[in-house]
Amino acid sequence: MIEIIYLNSQPVRVTGFRQTGTPDRPEFEVVIQIPGEAAERDFAPLLADPRQQLTITHPDGREERHLVTIAAHQVHRAGPAHAPLYRHQLRLVTVEAGQPAELGPVGEELAVLLTRFNRLLDALDAAGVVSRAAVERRASEVDRDA
Repeated sequence: MIEIIYLNSQPVRVTGFRQTGTPDRPEFEVVIQIPGEAAERDFAPLLADPRQQLTITHPDGREERHLVTIAAHQVHRAGPAHAPLYRHQLRLVTVEAGQPAELGPVGEELAVLLTRFNRLLDALDAAGVVSRAAVERRASEVDRDA
């Protein structure tokens, strides 16, 4: 049974681990439970990188390494407010070294925010509140000055 994995050299204790997929392109389903707010704050940034070096330490001591991307990530919070337990469910998919990285959780959130911003800007432009062209022109100026 796999108890410890390493994500980008950081040890992570797992409560569930299953390998699926094919031998030449394995996928991994991982469950990680993080007790407490402070531990969750320390753990969450580890998942921000869409590309991860996964190292699996087998019970016999053998190590297996895979370059993976986070294809799915769900977080469930349980327990009382003063002592929460965060349960992360990850699906890690192996990738080739030259293959472009998937967005990952942070990229997905940014895509949602960008879509919402564009819809808001379109609505404000259509209502005559602000001009999209003026906002884009000013954004270009701000970017140039930064």
